[in-house]
Amino acid sequence: MNTDEKILQETLRVLFEEWDRSDKQEQAFANAQNLAKVEDFVLQLVEKVAPNTLNEMTSLDVQDYILKSYKRLGYELPKPVYRYYSTRRPVGIHTYPSGMKVLNIKNYNNRLSVEGLKAWGYIEFDAPLTDDEKLDYDLYANGEDEERVALPF
Repeated sequence: MNTDEKILQETLRVLFEEWDRSDKQEQAFANAQNLAKVEDFVLQLVEKVAPNTLNEMTSLDVQDYILKSYKRLGYELPKPVYRYYSTRRPVGIHTYPSGMKVLNIKNYNNRLSVEGLKAWGYIEFDAPLTDDEKLDYDLYANGEDEERVALPF
């Protein structure tokens, strides 16, 4: 391991140790915004200590390095959360697949523009929905086209 890698590894170790290992903190780490902040920090650090390697690294390389470091330091990676927005009605009984584990439901007081969609609320699962489930219940992941059309076949 060269000096640059040692500096990166030590910096990540300190960064991860500052975070509490509570569930709330682990969920925060899973949040894409926090991962993006860490990724930006690592890229800035790489640019300072090893500018020649920055050209060879991709965003996925940096994310992979961060996640491997997180595991190596003994932290459990939190499970991903899959959020779907309800665009036709508030989330309630029979408005989502019953065989899924629901992590969270949030209804808004009125229809709001969120993540490029007009939504009544959202529901979070521990596993992704199939395309058929999303279509059957009018649930949309962020960035999906609200105007999708079901084909008759």
